[in-house]
Amino acid sequence: MKNTHVLLIKFKNKISDDEVQFFRSSIIQKLGDQPDILYHNHVEKNKYRYSYPLIQYKNIEQQATIVCIDQGTKAIEKFFSQCDFNFQLGNRKVNMKFASVTPYKLLIERQSKMINYHIHNWLPLNSDNYKKYQNISILSERINFLEKILIGNILSFTKGVNYFIDFPLQCKLLQLSFAKLISNKNIKLMSFDADFQCNLNLPDYIGIGKHTSIGYGTITRN
Repeated sequence: MKNTHVLLIKFKNKISDDEVQFFRSSIIQKLGDQPDILYHNHVEKNKYRYSYPLIQYKNIEQQATIVCIDQGTKAIEKFFSQCDFNFQLGNRKVNMKFASVTPYKLLIERQSKMINYHIHNWLPLNSDNYKKYQNISILSERINFLEKILIGNILSFTKGVNYFIDFPLQCKLLQLSFAKLISNKNIKLMSFDADFQCNLNLPDYIGIGKHTSIGYGTITRN
């Protein structure tokens, strides 16, 4: 089991999914030349920190939101002390207004009963497993393939918060939306909304899958 600290920072300002990356960029720019690596996951030019992102930028219920996890809750202190909150979101200039700052702690541990979750804008497929997915014609086999990826995504999160699982992690997809194509840096990616069950207690609003730092793959408990 692992106690994980989460800080949820919500703004009153409405934001679209397409503006989340501008929201992230504005915060990083406001922090000057050397913001903490957890804000952007760049080690240096063209080199990246590939660990799970502990500061994530999101659109939650159309509100601009920052989700900070474990060390990210400490790193975000610089944001409060240095930002002037006048942001450039694409073509919009916005004066950001706080709605709420909510800290909470969750015990991540194995559950005897499966917990129901929803995942929004999940990006499970990279270039390699996209080809494998497309070559699977039987629906049940596609579901099984995605369930294995989902388990891997959750294990990436637990590793990122230094919780190493010593029991069989179980995930079952209950409902899967039709895939939709989204564009990130001119690359088309296949996105899903899904309901699933898992035998692990997980925090609301964390992201799993690809591009979690800009709001994809956000999970909430059903």
